[in-house]
Amino acid sequence: MDPTRDFIKGVKRLVIKVGTAVVTRTEGRLALGRLGALCEQIKELNSSGFEVIMVTSGAVGVGRQRLRYRKLVNSSFADLQKPQVELDGKACASVGQSGLMALYDTLFSQAWFLACFLLHILLLDVTSSQLLVTDSDFKDPDFRMQLSQTVNTLLALRVIPVFNENDAISTRKAPYEDSFGIFWDNDSLAALLALELKADLLVLLSDVEGLYSGPPGEPHSKLIHTYVKERHQSEITFGDKSRVGRGGMTAKVKAAVYAAYAGIPVVITSGFTTDSITKVLKGERVGTLFHQDASKWMLLGEDGAHNMAVSARECSRRLQTVSSEARKKILLDIADALEANEELIRTENEADVAAAQQAEYEKSLISRLTLKPGKISSLANSIRILADMEDPIYRVLKRTELAEGIILEKTSCPLGVLLIVFESRPDALVQIASLAIRSGNGLLLKGGKEAMRSNAILHKVITGAIPDFIGQKLIGLVTSRDEIPDLLKLDDVIDLVIPRGSNKLVDQIKESTKIPVLGHADGICHVYVDKSADMEMAKHIVLDAKIDYPAACNAMETLLIHKDLLKTEGLNDLIVELKSEGVALFGGPRASLEFDIPEAPLLHHEYNSMACTVEVVDDIHAAIDHIHHHGSAHTDCIIAKDLEAAEIFLHQVDRYLSAVLNGVICTRQAASLFLFLIGTKFSITANFDRSLGSFDLSSRITFKSDVAHFLKTFIYKYKYIYIYIYIYIYRGDIVEIFFLLIYIYMYVYIYICIYIYVYIYIYIYRAVYSTIPYRENIETSVRAAVFYNASTRFCDGARFGLGAEVGISTSRIHARGPVGVEGLLTTRWILKGNGQIVDGDKGVVYTHRNLPV
Repeated sequence: MDPTRDFIKGVKRLVIKVGTAVVTRTEGRLALGRLGALCEQIKELNSSGFEVIMVTSGAVGVGRQRLRYRKLVNSSFADLQKPQVELDGKACASVGQSGLMALYDTLFSQAWFLACFLLHILLLDVTSSQLLVTDSDFKDPDFRMQLSQTVNTLLALRVIPVFNENDAISTRKAPYEDSFGIFWDNDSLAALLALELKADLLVLLSDVEGLYSGPPGEPHSKLIHTYVKERHQSEITFGDKSRVGRGGMTAKVKAAVYAAYAGIPVVITSGFTTDSITKVLKGERVGTLFHQDASKWMLLGEDGAHNMAVSARECSRRLQTVSSEARKKILLDIADALEANEELIRTENEADVAAAQQAEYEKSLISRLTLKPGKISSLANSIRILADMEDPIYRVLKRTELAEGIILEKTSCPLGVLLIVFESRPDALVQIASLAIRSGNGLLLKGGKEAMRSNAILHKVITGAIPDFIGQKLIGLVTSRDEIPDLLKLDDVIDLVIPRGSNKLVDQIKESTKIPVLGHADGICHVYVDKSADMEMAKHIVLDAKIDYPAACNAMETLLIHKDLLKTEGLNDLIVELKSEGVALFGGPRASLEFDIPEAPLLHHEYNSMACTVEVVDDIHAAIDHIHHHGSAHTDCIIAKDLEAAEIFLHQVDRYLSAVLNGVICTRQAASLFLFLIGTKFSITANFDRSLGSFDLSSRITFKSDVAHFLKTFIYKYKYIYIYIYIYIYRGDIVEIFFLLIYIYMYVYIYICIYIYVYIYIYIYRAVYSTIPYRENIETSVRAAVFYNASTRFCDGARFGLGAEVGISTSRIHARGPVGVEGLLTTRWILKGNGQIVDGDKGVVYTHRNLPV
């Protein structure tokens, strides 16, 4: 639960206001799907003991639709040629109120849906009641007292009171034209009722997620999670009013402020999602909260996150202005500070380790968390090596003479502000911070909660060595997980996100941000022992790759063995040596039989411990095939004497992907419409490190399961259309029933045809390309690093001579492998002239001559 929503625990009675934009669709028809989902949520709340009061709009819209239809039916051709007069709003309200209430009564009492010519009834067993009020009613104290008594009685009987302004007899000029009196629209009516009926919470449902800092459609508008009147009142720019209602977001904010400062918390959230109210009552950070104590809360919210990122950017700009020697001195001071505070750092780290052991975390996590003896000195030495390297920023990479007197330079420059999210490795904080300073970038860090004390002391030591004229806010430490969603939305301030952690962490971040993401998920490193390998060398490499640091992402996780090595003394020695060192061996289908070892849970599996998978392959091509199917594009190694085999391994790993890529793309294009219809995950990502797109069809899927999924999805997504049938039967509208049945028949027919076509297409494709793995992110078959006769443990920034690393990237674009300083830089073009103009290129003679750098 979000700390700012802690008051939700005490909510018993709530008022839910449903706007016209939620009740109706764009063209004015009822949004039955949204209303059905809303009624199901309210039913669940009612069953859970909550007292729910509804305030609904939409009567005028419903009535206008029905009266337009009746007017059309009763009009002659001559009448249709005349200018059409807009229908009277009060008449529309009168007609629409009964229809809208009949719909709510139907939805609350029973939801009807049809599937495969069978009629099912899902009983919600909730009773609703209608209460129509006017502004003048609230001027009478006796009315207000009687209203409270009536509502209390209804709630005690588990009846849902449904309020609406009685626009048909309202004294206003027209339902949408003036705003005076005790309440002026249904938003203000909802606020008034929340106060009168002593509600604990008011929820205003809108057609957007909540209150934004500007019109929601504008790119720089940000969702405000907690409204602080003193801060936001003058900053917010409102867009257009509601497309169908009376006031839009302006009216909602006015009503929310009125209720909140009178003591009733208010949440404005989307009515378009199927579980928005449920999420609000779970205390999740959805929508915009209005609370009378909001200004007293000092928690880091979306504004604090934005300010932290802006401060890091401003400090980075000051860092970029100082000399290379000044930046070098900062790094040397940090190295000295780390060594001077080693005892304090180790004390805090030992406290983290003890807490992790008490919490029974995995041994691999505790291993990564521990700062072993000598680690601080090693980190300090790495920083000094980094400081002595050539200054990486503002280097001229290329110089070209475009024309006489016009010189173009391509230079290196910092990216800007980096957000690094990492788990359980406090040493990563030191490496990342030193790289950010050397490359002139601002930095925001979010470490795992298991390393909270270690990260805090390391951050304090490092920022303490940064001069005041640059600012300690150059490196910000994010302390709460709740702050991450706000930071991931700051694509206008943060330039790159680098996640270091589990596959789940990396995937979550990639799916929840527009900011480019650089990183890798799993570290499933393979070592392939060819038939030509020197087995003594192979033994040393394999043992080092596995046992030197089993928890590292560059440790060996899978050992591939050429079939010709079976039954040889060298291989037997290797297997015995692994077991004697305490490595648990798990086999693939062939190896588990050959070596009598347990079968591996998955061939695509990262152990991060003293365990690995062993599998037997027929030849080098089978080894490459296995790596493409089950690897993670991190680091793979071949051990061989045969140079030709080594060259094949080193250079054909990526080529296999390009040979099958066209088939994958064709399948995606053919299946896209089908996947969209049935709701299967289908996406094309825009980040620079994910350029192909993905789909998640399983190669083991069966026709039976496909059909079941189709029917289940169809019934779930379109069940509310059959409420129309029930309503039309109830009203006796035979023509509407006829056309609805034709619509359903045509939709199901087209749906099934598309389904059968795509299924046949995919089936044929699988038969042709039976070896292609159908899993997400097939583009990850591109290796970050490929080794020959060397341990995978060499895949490390410090060992590569980069000084340090922010992580190992498996992306194809921008940076690959261990990412050091150069991976945190981009380029800038600088053009120098002396007054030249283009003017249609008249008189300009382009030379495009390369000049020495």
